[in-house]
Amino acid sequence: MKAKTPTKPEINLVPLLQAVLCADCELISEGTNGHCVACGSQAIISISKVLGGTASEPPRLAPQSLSCGETESAHTMKRLSPQVA
Repeated sequence: MKAKTPTKPEINLVPLLQAVLCADCELISEGTNGHCVACGSQAIISISKVLGGTASEPPRLAPQSLSCGETESAHTMKRLSPQVA
């Protein structure tokens, strides 16, 4: 009797800027054509936009005004710190 050779799972790599999540079938695929390649739905969400970009580009934050004399880094730290009620 011949021993079965385990098969390797198929690996699909998708660049983050092209990765989309389908809101209908909940699969991640390349969204280069404007619809989900699995189910054809146009209800797709860009994963890089949800995450705020890629590691190679700076995060896109909404502009916020600084208090008088406050540095941008101090403002960022204040914004990222958990708010205590």
